[in-house]
Amino acid sequence: VDDIGPALDRVSTRTVHELDELRLDWGVSESSLVVRARERGVLSDRQYRAMFRLLNETGRMYGTRPGVPTETPELARDVLAQLATDGYSTTELDALTLLTAENRTSLFGAPEGATAGSRHLTVV
Repeated sequence: VDDIGPALDRVSTRTVHELDELRLDWGVSESSLVVRARERGVLSDRQYRAMFRLLNETGRMYGTRPGVPTETPELARDVLAQLATDGYSTTELDALTLLTAENRTSLFGAPEGATAGSRHLTVV
C-alpha cells in the first residue's frame, strides 16, 4: 500500500506547486493535503493558515481544477426519468419531489416520457 506521508514532507508555502502534483497523483483536494500535512507536523499553525490563504487567493479552494473532470450528478435525474417512463404523471412527480415541474427540470433536467399514467404514488 502506498503512503502519502513522505510526499507530504515536501509541502510548504514556498512549494505550493507540490500540492498540485499531489492532488493529481492521489485524487484528493489540496485543502485535504494541507490538513494532512499539518496533522503530520510538516506545517506549523502559522504555515497552515498561510497555506489556506494562498489556496483561497489562487483559486485552488473552489471551482474547476485542471486535470480533474467536473462531476455531473446523474442519480436523481435517472430516477426521475425512470419514474416518468414507468407512467408517473407530472403531478405525481411534483408531489414526490416537492418541486414544481419547472424547478425540477432546472435542477435535474426534463425526465423523458412524463405522462399521465395508471400508477399512483403513495406517500407514507
